Amino acid sequence: MKKSRLAQGVSIVLMMGAMQMSFAQDGKAPGGDDAGSDEKKSMATLDAIMVTSQRRVQNVQDVPLSVTAMGSEQLDRMQVATTTDLIQHVPNMSGGEASGSGSNQYTLRGLYNSETAATFDSPVGTYVDGIFLARMSANNFALFDVERIEVLRGPQGTLFGRNTTGGAVNIILKKPMNVFGGTAEVGFGDYGYWQVRGSVDLPVSETIATRVSAYQLDEDGWVRNVTVGGRNNAHASRGVRAAMTWNITDNVVWDLAADYIEEEGANIPSVKSGNRFVSRSGLQALNPLTVGRKSTLPGNYVGNDTLGITSTFRVATGLGDVEVITGYRDLATGFNVDYYDNPLPIGGYVVNQHSTHEQITQEVKLTGGRGPWNYTTGIYYFHEANDTDFATSFTLGSGVPFIETDSRFYNDTESLAVYGQFDYAFTERLTVTAGARLTDERKDIHFVDNGNPNAAAVISDDILTNAGIPLSQSERVLTPRLAAQYELSDDAMLFASATRGFKSGGWNVRGSTAATLQGFGPEQIWSYEAGLRSDWLDRRLRVNLTAFYGITDDLQIASAFIPAGGGAPAFPVGNYSGFKSYGTELEVEAAPTERLRLFAALGYNKTKYVDISETVQAQLERCQESIAGGITPRPNCGAGIITADGRIADPARAPEWTGTVGATYIAPLTSNWDFVPSVAWRYTGDYNTSATGLVNAEQSAFSQVSAGVSLERADGRLSFSGGCTNCTNESYMLSLIGGHTWWSEPRRWQVSMRVNF
Repeated sequence: MKKSRLAQGVSIVLMMGAMQMSFAQDGKAPGGDDAGSDEKKSMATLDAIMVTSQRRVQNVQDVPLSVTAMGSEQLDRMQVATTTDLIQHVPNMSGGEASGSGSNQYTLRGLYNSETAATFDSPVGTYVDGIFLARMSANNFALFDVERIEVLRGPQGTLFGRNTTGGAVNIILKKPMNVFGGTAEVGFGDYGYWQVRGSVDLPVSETIATRVSAYQLDEDGWVRNVTVGGRNNAHASRGVRAAMTWNITDNVVWDLAADYIEEEGANIPSVKSGNRFVSRSGLQALNPLTVGRKSTLPGNYVGNDTLGITSTFRVATGLGDVEVITGYRDLATGFNVDYYDNPLPIGGYVVNQHSTHEQITQEVKLTGGRGPWNYTTGIYYFHEANDTDFATSFTLGSGVPFIETDSRFYNDTESLAVYGQFDYAFTERLTVTAGARLTDERKDIHFVDNGNPNAAAVISDDILTNAGIPLSQSERVLTPRLAAQYELSDDAMLFASATRGFKSGGWNVRGSTAATLQGFGPEQIWSYEAGLRSDWLDRRLRVNLTAFYGITDDLQIASAFIPAGGGAPAFPVGNYSGFKSYGTELEVEAAPTERLRLFAALGYNKTKYVDISETVQAQLERCQESIAGGITPRPNCGAGIITADGRIADPARAPEWTGTVGATYIAPLTSNWDFVPSVAWRYTGDYNTSATGLVNAEQSAFSQVSAGVSLERADGRLSFSGGCTNCTNESYMLSLIGGHTWWSEPRRWQVSMRVNF
């Protein structure tokens, strides 16, 4: 793994934490003598959870949306260490790390995207402190300095914007405190895992507070390579974040933060051998026939370096809070992965890429209320510029490689939107919500000659223009929302809503000819929900239930298949059909005693392709004719969403059932120490990872267990923790391409010590 000067920042933070421990008064919590006991008292009833799922602070029980919210303490005890771990705790959410890329592939209510190229967008948007992360390559990172995570299911097109047809993952980071303090943690585990992280609050004055956080982790990997030795699927990550809150006046506050994160870790295909995973890939460097910076990357390597700056300038006025939110993200990605697990030094089917992605967002938002009105309205601007140097190479059965494509393309997105959502309380119990977002968007793409005479074809703008493929796409889309909520009592609320969302179109860029570089249009969804939010038994029991029905037009479907007669795989994306999804989501939380916390989440999701396109219907007829006539090979079968035996496939990556149950208990050992065990069991129903319904891509239903224990001082100053994820060592299939399988992680364990000061 490469070294980084960021490690010095980690050391400084941890040294400051250790030094400060010598000044700590034994037996007193940072908030006072009774801070520890107050926390225990709150366990007697369920605490209110404050969220910003409607872009303003609300109790989650008052929000007419389907939301799962987890605070920092719950994230720690449930061992949610990365954004991938969220999948184990949210109903109707599934997925894992995308094949090869190091990014998360979320599926929410059956909507997903398995493509990571910059011309594709995910239907599940990721937001950090209100800033949208446009690239999937930036959405898989270690969770550090997190205050809360909210997973919003269903389209969020009115307040969060484009590319949230499935939902949104909203991450809120901790803000600086105006008192000196912090935390330091060290941990280690199997597969050579180790981690250090820490943060410190440094008040500058009565009006200026700052916070510095840093972390570093490393692990050897859980796949043993039998060709070149060592391990694959290793992971290294390091990052630093600095934040400032300046209370300029009583009515003016400026929050400013900057972060830098380096991630390394390629997820490559492997073979299960008993309880072990092995790889045969001999990839050491890319085929020398390729050109450009990407050709210098080591074998089976993925690296993502991200710089981010966030500024929120908030002014309290008579109309409400005016926020000026500015975000900048700069991402550099290196990618060199063998998809065919070939023992040759040049690999089997190798995807090789170096790319840069720069985005700027600017938003002005007004949030307020007067009389029966509450409102959130604003103007939003987004610009993204991507530069991708991309190649694929394929090794024939004879061991002779050839470059399938070596191209460079630039694509840009510019989007401007105005939005508003208004709540009106007709009575003390009935509130009606109406809102809409108008988005005007333009996308452009340009191909240039990459200067490689060995490539199968040189793609340029002229070739695409002559083939009738447009190099720009423009959309003007209105995404409204209507909702009503009725307070049955102080502790129970009913709601119903209708919401529209859309996801941008784009271009297929993994081809070598104009015929394989076709564009695809946007997808749009109408989603209808009805639900109950309720607390019972003096707020010892919380029951939230949502029923939903969604219709998606022009669904973007990504498929991967081997062309008839063999050869390199194809990865077309097209608007092959519509999509229907309906089901329910039940979340229950209970505090039967002062120290016991129980929780459960159940998701049911029925999906089906509808409104099959004329092109696919014609393909299906040709496939069935070839089967009836005994014709082989069958180029129209086993491609797109047509199965090898001539049927429309079931939607991929959409388990019908998902569920989680768990518990946490605080057991006092002495007057100063508590023993805290926790456990969670996750069930995921069967699904197919292939859009074409491949038989060998079927994943049967499975369950996984995560468990942990911690020894915690009652004053909250010191804790020792240990636990395992996937404790029963139940791995599941993430992807299958060309007969090669990507697996989820095996059982993992780790122990840690944390000091709060």
